[in-house]
Amino acid sequence: MKFRKFEAVNKNEDASDAVTLVRRAGSVLGAGALAILAVGVVGVYAFIGGSSIPKADSVKGTAAVKTVSAADTSSAEETQTSVSQAAETWKKAGIEEYDLVIETVKATETAKSKTAAKSAKTAEKTAKTTEKASAKTEAVTTAAATAVTEQVTTEAEKQEAPAAEEVKPCAAVTMYTNDKVNMRKGPTLDDDIITILSENTEITVTGYTSDWYRIKADGKTGYCMKRYADESKPETPAADVISYTDDEFDMLCYVLQGEVGDCSEESKIAVANVIINRVKSSAFPDSISGVLTQADQFTAIYNYYNGYNTPSENTIECARRALGGEDNSNGAIYYYAPQYCSGSTAAWFETLTFCLEVDGQRYFK
Repeated sequence: MKFRKFEAVNKNEDASDAVTLVRRAGSVLGAGALAILAVGVVGVYAFIGGSSIPKADSVKGTAAVKTVSAADTSSAEETQTSVSQAAETWKKAGIEEYDLVIETVKATETAKSKTAAKSAKTAEKTAKTTEKASAKTEAVTTAAATAVTEQVTTEAEKQEAPAAEEVKPCAAVTMYTNDKVNMRKGPTLDDDIITILSENTEITVTGYTSDWYRIKADGKTGYCMKRYADESKPETPAADVISYTDDEFDMLCYVLQGEVGDCSEESKIAVANVIINRVKSSAFPDSISGVLTQADQFTAIYNYYNGYNTPSENTIECARRALGGEDNSNGAIYYYAPQYCSGSTAAWFETLTFCLEVDGQRYFK
């Protein structure tokens, strides 16, 4: 019985030793598993943005419930503390870096916007400055070009336009026009026309230039070109006379007396030639009587029929001279006196070609 008891005691001791060993192994394994679980929980909690990280005291409290050794508990606490600090550091670093990145992006975008706006304003200002500079340059260039052009033109005109030639005086010489010629106020083609001299007009030369004569004719002083004057009187061509009857001659004399009886011989011959020129024109009747009796033309014809205002000897002589070929009318077929005719009628006459003016009457064709 004692032997069996001893064996039982031994068996009990062996069993106790085994239990103790198992407990120790379990404690070690439990501490390790707890540490791994704590690390996992802390990592997940930090990853999802938890507001707080489990503290070492909580881990300690949990470990104290389990029966572990002092060394194992200390190891677990150190491991858990390291993990907690690492998770906290990761979280803070992640949030700060994220905010920093956002602020950096915002600051970069703001800087880019400001830079772009500033660049746009600078470009606009540069463009305006360039435009103003170009406009000023163009204006200066144009002004300079205009000034140069005007200067060149002026110089060219000075070179091309010779100075007015001095008129040299000479002894009075009688000459005759060889064609119709303009008597001008000065010895240039730019001077105004005083009157038109008919062919074979007698002129008196009192001065000259290389191309012009200073002349007197019909009581006026002016200038005519040298080539239109000759010293010898040209031969008078045969007059282009018209046929007429004695009655038509009397009609002509009465009309001349009524129209210009108180005027000069020049006026009487001019009016007589207006009548003759109409007879020659296809636009009027082909006879003196036909022209003088045309409606609303020569009202003085009534004197012939009434025997009123008998023609003077001078008027009759002027009529013969005109019918014989003396002509100073320059082809005129119309005439009017501005003092007796005005308004639309005078305006119509002035649209025609001017021929001459004698004793205040103007002649046209």
